[in-house]
Amino acid sequence: MGAYLVRQLYFNSKFQFKLKTKLVLGITLAINFYLIYRYIDLESKGLKWWSALVLRDIVVYFLVFFWMLVEYKTWN
Repeated sequence: MGAYLVRQLYFNSKFQFKLKTKLVLGITLAINFYLIYRYIDLESKGLKWWSALVLRDIVVYFLVFFWMLVEYKTWN
């Protein structure tokens, strides 16, 4: 999935979101929101080690989305 996004976004002449790319990004965003729910659930159960791993994935996904937004806004 990651290779598809990189190819679609960065190896075209312009930074554009096609329908398939929007679908993949939407599914990834939905998974990330599920991970937030899962993180809260794990924290409430006292599973600190697992919740830290899930939190790391949440942060990484949001950083990727942030940098994609920066690229979209600054692409010439």
